[in-house]
Amino acid sequence: YYDSILLAHVIEHMQKTTAIKLIKEYLPYLKRTGQIIVICPQKKGYLSDSTHRTFYNRNDIAKIIEDLGLKITQKQSFPFPEKVGDFFKYNEYVVVGEKI
Repeated sequence: YYDSILLAHVIEHMQKTTAIKLIKEYLPYLKRTGQIIVICPQKKGYLSDSTHRTFYNRNDIAKIIEDLGLKITQKQSFPFPEKVGDFFKYNEYVVVGEKI
């Protein structure tokens, strides 16, 4: 069992149903109170890569995590406020969920 699962710049490369299936597949290996960390690019970053398939904002990511039975412990824009993600391609959404 693992303390955390990190999906950094992964799920934006797949459809939502595939992303959910991927996360669901690994959740049994996460310790109780373990964390899943999902990081996705904001608008400018998303548009900068032709292999990106689905745009997820922090609420979209949080909904996926919550629907899989985890509790959201963090939902933020990094490193700058979300509006910066409209023109700075390295701004990211970071969402953390805890297995309960």
